[in-house]
Amino acid sequence: MKAEFEKYLNDPEGYYRNLYGELGIREKADGIIKSFGSMAEPIQYTNQLWYSKTKPVLPSIITLNAGVEREKVASVGAAIDVLWTLSVVVDDIQDKDETRRSKPAAWRVYGAEQTYKSAEAGLGATVKFLGREIGLLASKACIDSVNLGMSSIKNHQAFDLSVRPAVLHRNYWERDAFFSALPIEVLLPNLDDKTRQAGLACLEHYYIGGQLGNDLQDLIRPEADGKLRLSDVRNGLVTIPIQKLWSQLNESEKPDFEKAFGSKDFDEADHDAIKTMVENHSLGEQVIVDITQSYEQAKRLSAVVMSGDDQQIFESLCESQKSKFLAK
Repeated sequence: MKAEFEKYLNDPEGYYRNLYGELGIREKADGIIKSFGSMAEPIQYTNQLWYSKTKPVLPSIITLNAGVEREKVASVGAAIDVLWTLSVVVDDIQDKDETRRSKPAAWRVYGAEQTYKSAEAGLGATVKFLGREIGLLASKACIDSVNLGMSSIKNHQAFDLSVRPAVLHRNYWERDAFFSALPIEVLLPNLDDKTRQAGLACLEHYYIGGQLGNDLQDLIRPEADGKLRLSDVRNGLVTIPIQKLWSQLNESEKPDFEKAFGSKDFDEADHDAIKTMVENHSLGEQVIVDITQSYEQAKRLSAVVMSGDDQQIFESLCESQKSKFLAK
């Protein structure tokens, strides 16, 4: 047992993939997807591509530690797994992303129309599943969390550079509600407030750390051609790192940034100007501090809602995620 534990300390993602099967989440998620009938293929295809199973398993660990019965935990974990897959296929259609884990995105294989209809069918099936397995309040919570996520995406697209960091932070959290707040609210409504809030905050800090890391990579990590991706700048999408950079620019830099931000004519001069601003203001170093603080907060709160091996492996997960974003 000790050797197995040591193995998972070095491979926390493997631990969560193992629990995904052991807890019965995989079997229930497969059942939900099969219930789509003829509309199942695009979702099944994407779900099988997904390597990480932290999203359905982390809240499952928290609720199990709080004494929730395993069958209910597995049902909500399966719903989260399917909802996450639905969000991925819809995002790929909206963003016109053509690949997913080095494979063609579902809409490239099955067509955008069929894939979108599959996602719609999947949402209906997941809501019915939760109502049947947990109760009508769970169905309502599922719909509310998905609606919150959809509205947060629209709100995010409408933000301009004057948006306050706290508003962006809240927006990130609302986007993640269906796999963070939903299981806590559905399964732990009667739990003492301190433990419930610690569970929500633990997940919030963990996922915010990951989102900050992804946002930062878009600004500092070169692609194969040596150029920065800068997709958020090109698309005019305000992220926490971009807002932080904007707030620190001097008056002579702001016109060049505004010219590039959301520009349909983004060119090499724009790329080089943004790259220089990011470097001159040490944005990478600043955001790494924010990422580290998020993961440290998540680790601290995990002591309230996890125990034993689960907590140690979660701490290892936080460190491995942080290392991924620190890697050059």
